[in-house]
Amino acid sequence: MNSEWDKIAEWWDKKIGEEGDVFRRFLLNPYLFKLIGKNPQRILDVGCGNGYFARKLAKEGHKVLGIDNSPKMIFFAQKREKHKPTGAEFRIMDARNLKSLPRGFFDTVIANVVLESIDDIDSVFEGIKFVLKKEGNFIFSILHPCFITPDFYIPNLKPRRNLYFLSKPIYIKMGGAPEKIMFFHRPLQYYFSKLIRFRFNIQRMIEPPLTKKFLIELKRENPEEQVLNKGTYFIIIKSKNE
Repeated sequence: MNSEWDKIAEWWDKKIGEEGDVFRRFLLNPYLFKLIGKNPQRILDVGCGNGYFARKLAKEGHKVLGIDNSPKMIFFAQKREKHKPTGAEFRIMDARNLKSLPRGFFDTVIANVVLESIDDIDSVFEGIKFVLKKEGNFIFSILHPCFITPDFYIPNLKPRRNLYFLSKPIYIKMGGAPEKIMFFHRPLQYYFSKLIRFRFNIQRMIEPPLTKKFLIELKRENPEEQVLNKGTYFIIIKSKNE
């Protein structure tokens, strides 16, 4: 994760708001809440952005710490929290340096469409392992690499065989964003191999379907966004710390 997100922080805060954009409201939030459950927990939100999801969790009674490497993102998160307090806490922190937090402190760690923006995934998984309680939950969502391949955001990308297996940073510009950001496309086997290596036991995998209601709202809310014509945008994985 890097502070290049500072360049689009103001735009992102307006886009995400208090409830999340259309993608999060329809394809992520409902499933994440089900996977987390209603029992009060200590939750770490890695790469929290403007803090919308951490604040939603805090409203449900969870004790939440949101971290992000972008000072401007944390500024907006703290600004929203000051305006309408929920009890969520926010800190500037690099997801690759989680060992500065207490060992075994959190019941659940969430990374909501964040891992694609991080270069050193090993450090992130190692840190999550460190801060999670034994049998604590690690829940993450990513852009589905089977359908959101590099040519989805870069239409003029020179065609290649096995583009799905392309594992290197590219720069993409999200619909309406003022600047490009770095994005790491990685095949599913990459993430599964990390879960196995760091001894996270996979519990659930969800591929949120694109409902008619979502597609109508997407066209209304974000007409500049390229529409996926097959599959789904995200995959959500819940795992348990062995």
